[in-house]
Amino acid sequence: MADQAAESHLALGATESAFRHYEKLLDRHKRLAQSEPERPDYQRNLSVSHSKMGDLYYEGLGQVGKAREAYQNALGIRERLAQAEPERADYQRDLAISLWRVGEAENPADIKFLKRALSILKSLKDGGRLATTDEGMIPELKRLIENPDYFATDYKSGYQRPAGPRRLIVFMALLAALLILVVAWFL
Repeated sequence: MADQAAESHLALGATESAFRHYEKLLDRHKRLAQSEPERPDYQRNLSVSHSKMGDLYYEGLGQVGKAREAYQNALGIRERLAQAEPERADYQRDLAISLWRVGEAENPADIKFLKRALSILKSLKDGGRLATTDEGMIPELKRLIENPDYFATDYKSGYQRPAGPRRLIVFMALLAALLILVVAWFL
């Protein structure tokens, strides 16, 4: 519920409110992961919270250094999960997303992270374990690796930011906010 509230606030431009919601969610997931470190579901939820905080720092607040730190925290957890259970396609996909985010948070983009993410996604696709909805990430990563001009300048900080997977996240958050408004209108 806190996650939906945070996404809705972010979609409506209430960045500070979204930040507070995500911060609470991150704290909750940290406590759970620390209380039972052997539970992979708690570890994955913590990695998702770190990643979402990174997205908020990166996209919402333009704080690239803090975004990079959050993405690296998520990456560390996802590396361990993917290594512990290499047959889990969801862990491999999560790892690829974290590698992508860490790679693009560098200026210029750190190609070695992006190439590793691409390799994982290709392997999943070749093995028939990549969801059809995720297949679009492969050409997107290829463009990012092959074309350094693929970046768009951020008007707030001048930081070069790639299009990346966040377009879909932002679109879905806006769609969720619109749905909430429509439902509220009819109630």
